[in-house]
Amino acid sequence: LPFASYLIAEHIGVSGILAAVAAGMTITRSGVMRRAPLAMRLRANSTWAMLEFVFNGMVFLLLGLQLPGILETSLMAAEIDPNVEIWMLFTDIILIYAALMLVRFGWLWTMKKFSNRFLKKKPMEFGSWTTREILIASFAGVRGAITLAGVLSIPLLLPDGNVFPARYELVFLAAGVILFSLFVGVVMLPILLQHIEVADHSQQLKEERIARAATAEVAIVAIQKMEERLAADTEENIDNQLLTEVSSRVIGNLRRRADGRNDVESSVQEENLERRFRLAALRSERAELYHLRATREISNETLQKLLHDLDLLEALLIEENQ
Repeated sequence: LPFASYLIAEHIGVSGILAAVAAGMTITRSGVMRRAPLAMRLRANSTWAMLEFVFNGMVFLLLGLQLPGILETSLMAAEIDPNVEIWMLFTDIILIYAALMLVRFGWLWTMKKFSNRFLKKKPMEFGSWTTREILIASFAGVRGAITLAGVLSIPLLLPDGNVFPARYELVFLAAGVILFSLFVGVVMLPILLQHIEVADHSQQLKEERIARAATAEVAIVAIQKMEERLAADTEENIDNQLLTEVSSRVIGNLRRRADGRNDVESSVQEENLERRFRLAALRSERAELYHLRATREISNETLQKLLHDLDLLEALLIEENQ
């Protein structure tokens, strides 16, 4: 869908990149992957993570390949052009980086104040950050992959065949800001991180705890209903004592997993019954996660992380049954 959207958008003369982004967001919001098979969900998550890593690496590989030519051409152009001097290029890099850091720090600090003043019931993740932590985030958040991809997309020639004006200077400035930001981060982050105490006030961790508790309660209810149904089913011929023991253990495991702990004890007969209980619980937990996301009680990042955890658990249960 994103690729088809890109082609259609380019054909009608609008932004293909924005169309692909919109298509990807539509897929995420529509819940198409909710009905996808387990194997497809796991492969999709692994594939996208690998592609993100590869493409980020390719961007900086292109930077390394083009940097010598960019430096040589930019310095030659600076010597030829009387309006451009070499020291001006390096000064521009420092000024651009300083402005970037000022914007990042100012944005985080402003949003922290906004969160603490107007979003007291559900503050933003960085609402409780200290000034030092905001400074760390400002230095640590710059990679430059999007900047480099954007500047490298500038064509070499204009439609009339003339050379694109100042292209090498633009690429030089972008590459210089990226390299300078990496250098400053390597120098400053170890200094800022000294003796810092990491507090557990992450909004995502809070959302995970809320979601785990909610899904555990729903799963426990599903197991209790399944236990009642199996106890009343004469064809299953399951010992009531065994049924109670296994369901109690699964419920205990669910409660421990909600607290961040999990253990698995099994025997041949107990494993089969426990697996059935677990699969029923996982389906209920997955449905509850989508409900929590639909009601905006958790973010999409929390939803995807917990869904991936459930997919791994379900894959393990299915693999053990084969």
